Amino acid sequence: MEVNNWLEVIDHQASVNSDEPAISDVAGTITYAELHAQVEARAVDLHEFGLQPHAVVAVVARNSARFIVETLAVQRAGGLAALLNWRLSERELAILLGLVDPWAVSTDVHSAELADAAADTWLMRLRLDEPLSGEGPLPPTVAERLDAKAPFVLMHSSGTTGIPKIIPMKNGSMIFESGRLGAAVPEIANGLPALRVGPLFHLAGLCQSTAILFHGGHLHLPAAFDPNAILDQVASDQLALIDAAPAGLRALVDAARARISPPNTSSLREMSYGGAPIEPSLVADLLETFGCRLRQFYGMTEAAVVVTMLEPDGHSPESGKLSSAGQVTTT
Repeated sequence: MEVNNWLEVIDHQASVNSDEPAISDVAGTITYAELHAQVEARAVDLHEFGLQPHAVVAVVARNSARFIVETLAVQRAGGLAALLNWRLSERELAILLGLVDPWAVSTDVHSAELADAAADTWLMRLRLDEPLSGEGPLPPTVAERLDAKAPFVLMHSSGTTGIPKIIPMKNGSMIFESGRLGAAVPEIANGLPALRVGPLFHLAGLCQSTAILFHGGHLHLPAAFDPNAILDQVASDQLALIDAAPAGLRALVDAARARISPPNTSSLREMSYGGAPIEPSLVADLLETFGCRLRQFYGMTEAAVVVTMLEPDGHSPESGKLSSAGQVTTT
């Protein structure tokens, strides 16, 4: 697939996988054709609201299909989405809004109060849950002028300095990373269903989620991390991939072992994690309980890619690599 930006990715998937499920969340499931249509309709609405070329829309919301629709629609309308952390305090969010200088702030029901308090009164307020109108002319097509070097989104990081900074994620870098994740994890390349709990405002959550869409897979976005609900969903939706922090993986083990009858997790092929090293005892418990591969990713927002990876063969409880972040990725 020869594409330069994420609008072309969605155009392609809507063409070749139009009726296949793209994203499932608490509101339901949308196909790739519906994802494309919602992006176009939201782009019309944003254009009618007054979004100008290159203007920034700050997105402060939890994971959902509409979060992804909003991010893509802002680009389709000629703007740029800044994905900001809804877990921040009012003061911290106000600082970030000052850095990105948005035209509008887009929120969901969970983050609207925080964003309203943090944002200047004159900023336009948008809601992800407002109905899509799509009434009006489509804004001028921008896909053909968005090359690989053009930014896809803006993200926030404090890195090791503790000083907040805004970092542009280029279309090309994110597309490259999707291809690389597919090369590392065959289930991603084969479009098997995956559940992602990493927040979309974070590089790991965004890369893991967009990689599924890049390869035409079925992305599941839970409303919250509920171990028992996730175990049930593995069985009902035949999930092949799950990501979580080590603490989340421990919660899944504990929930599975607390059941009278073991959950059916036979569809699971791999569980990935990041953010912290994993304890050998947890590795042993995961292998015994779920029997699937384990993989660690470590990345940097500043690098826009996965920097190191601990492969499944490094995840035996006796491995001396468990306290590391794996090897530098070269593929």
